[in-house]
Parts: sequence; C-alpha cells; structure tokens
Amino acid sequence: MKLKVGGGIGEHGRNCFYIQHNDLSVIFDCGVMLGDKSPYPRLTSAQIAGSDYLFLSHSHQDHTGAYTWLAEQGFKGKIVMTSQTASQLNFKGKIRNPVILIDELASPLEPCLVDNKVTVLWGRSGHCMGGCWFKIEIDDEGVLYSGDYIEFSLSFACDPICDQNATLAIIDNAYGDSIQTPEQYRLELLELTKSMLKIGKNLLFPVPKYGRGLELIQLFAECLPDAPLSGDEHLRSQIRHIELIQDWLTPQAFNVLSKIKLGSLYKAFSKPGIIFVADPQLERPKSQALAQTAINRNSTIVITGYADMGTYSRRLLENKPAIFARYPVHMNDRETNRIISANEFEKSVNFHR
Repeated sequence: MKLKVGGGIGEHGRNCFYIQHNDLSVIFDCGVMLGDKSPYPRLTSAQIAGSDYLFLSHSHQDHTGAYTWLAEQGFKGKIVMTSQTASQLNFKGKIRNPVILIDELASPLEPCLVDNKVTVLWGRSGHCMGGCWFKIEIDDEGVLYSGDYIEFSLSFACDPICDQNATLAIIDNAYGDSIQTPEQYRLELLELTKSMLKIGKNLLFPVPKYGRGLELIQLFAECLPDAPLSGDEHLRSQIRHIELIQDWLTPQAFNVLSKIKLGSLYKAFSKPGIIFVADPQLERPKSQALAQTAINRNSTIVITGYADMGTYSRRLLENKPAIFARYPVHMNDRETNRIISANEFEKSVNFHR
C-alpha cells in the first residue's frame, strides 16, 4: 500500500491523501490552500486520472475546494460522500462524475461493499452536518480516514472511532500540542462574550456555512439566554428547517435549536447582542460591509477558526479590528493519541497541522 500526501500535513488547508493498493487507487478529500500561489493538491495528472474513487469527508473548502480542478485534471472515478454533504456542495453543472451516497447504502458503523471492489465503513464525525469518517478495506488492507473529527461536540452527533483495525490511519490533529479541553475553550469564549455584552458592545461571529455556527448559537442560547441572537438568511434558514438535519444533531442540540428564533441582520446593531454571518473568511462583499459596520460601531469581531492567508478575516486579525478566540471543532495531541490507543493501527499519520 502506498500513501501520497497531496496536502494537509505541515499546513492548514489543501487536505488530500492518495492511496494506491494493487490495482485500486482512491483519494480522500481534495481541499484548496487559500492564499497560496499553487492552491491545489500536490498530485500528478496520472494519479488523478487513475483514481477509482474520491471520498469526501465533509463540504468545507479545505477538504473539497479542488473537486472541479480534479475533474479538469482527468479524474473520472466515483465520488463517495453523505447525502447531506452532496446537498451542501451542489454539484449540478460543476462535475459529472457518478456519486455514491454512502448513507443511502448503509447506516453508520454498518459495513457495505461498493462495486464489488471496496468495503466501506463510515460514521458521523461530530464536526458538522454531513461530516463523516471512513474506513475502507481493499483486499487484505484497511485504511481509516477520520476527516475533521471531534467526539465532544455540543451539537453534532459522533459515532466514535474505536475497536477498528487498519493498516494505515490518517487522523485529524489540528490543535497539536494545545492542552486546553473543549470545555475550557467554551468557557473562555463565554467569558469574553459576557464581558463585551456587559459594556454594551455587539459581537460579530463569522462562521462556516455548515457546522460551527450552529454550535455557537446553541452555546449562547443555553448559557446567555437573555442575549439577542441575529444571523444572515443562510443561518436563519437552517434554524427554520432544523428538522432536516436532525439525524446529524445530538438530542440536546435539536431540542435547543428547534426553539430558537434567530433575528435578522436588519436591526442587529440596535442593541447589544450576538450576530452571525455564514462566511468564515469574510470573502463576500456583503460580509465585508457588515464587518465594516461592526468596526464603525465599536463592536467586537470574533474569529473562532483558522483565518486563511490573504483573506479579509486574516487582514482584520493582523490589523487588530478582530480578535481570535478558538471554538473547538478538532482534536489535539491528547485526543488524537486516545483515538490511536482505542484502535489497532499498524501506522498512523496526523494531519491538519
């Protein structure tokens, strides 16, 4: 079995891993590296064109942003992902490869045989709706790919990776040697938010379209019930149609989120409150205008995840109008090592750092 790292090790972004075993080749994820002169995975055209499958763990850009580029490079294989991830990516008119919706073939932790070639086991990863981990078996060899993974999410259901055997495991380790627990990160963020609200400031949170935003909304709804919550139409639509993603949520998250009425941005700055925009890098002009309004009104912009090089979010952090306060959606060394010790992997490779 051969592993080629297309990206994601020694860098934050461009997550992509190529596996070749006997006459079968697969790719796990195909992210881009924003701000890089060569943002695409480091795979050859021959490797791309010869790949049988592309497994997508979830829809975030650093895991899927290169899928049209792969097609341009000759990828003709099948794409394996969950139906929720497929709906988020909206492949129509962008790519014509056959798509296998793994959750329509098998339930979580239920092995299934795909095309009489590869046995696939999958589970929910706790990172976002649609996010999953994969274990594939080719002949007598197994590969486990965690995708972005966390077992201690407030909102998103996780099927823990345990008691698995694999020749190779590729494991999320985005937080590396950080010693803080998810609970400590949440408490720090709550204290920051309380202090800003107390002195009459608004807080603007740029968040991914799918994932961390709902967790933050749940956290503040539970712990700061008197704080007004506002969001853009994308997030408000998710809240209104929360039953469509119920299978991806913890019971507590569904109970909380199904009762929330997220206010619009129209009057978001009229009194101290918490504002969400589904654009983590603040790439869209409307998002940048909203951020400028927050700056003009002496509000606090809080970046809770990685700000890519060259993005508006990164510029705000570097020039100080924005502050960084991590919200936990990945694993650190301790958590990664716990996963490794709970399974039998001949070799493991850490990524996302």
